[in-house]
Amino acid sequence: MTARATNADINELLDTTGKTYTLAIESANVLVNETLGDAGLSEDRLTMIERFLAAHFAVLSTQGGGIARRSVGESSETYRTPKESMQGLNSTVWGQQALAADTTGTLSALGSGGLKAEFRVV
Repeated sequence: MTARATNADINELLDTTGKTYTLAIESANVLVNETLGDAGLSEDRLTMIERFLAAHFAVLSTQGGGIARRSVGESSETYRTPKESMQGLNSTVWGQQALAADTTGTLSALGSGGLKAEFRVV
């Protein structure tokens, strides 16, 4: 399905000019279509949610994917470790707006399984 959000929408939300947010928009579109497409929400509401999600993904991609600090000499990386209530869509104001706009609670339910990760050094 054609994306509801546009680069112009995301530039306006993020107060940027002329940037391209194709991956963020495509990701938001897939998420909205697959999780909310049949949820009975209006097309206007789906568009609003998709815009917020695209802005959320765009912000995350510009913040280094969770890396708070990176050093080159002696190689060191420090990762953001937000408190549990600020993970997933709650980690940005745009994700929070998407959660608020989703009156079905579907997006909230996606993040309720807890986040888990395994990191191995070889």
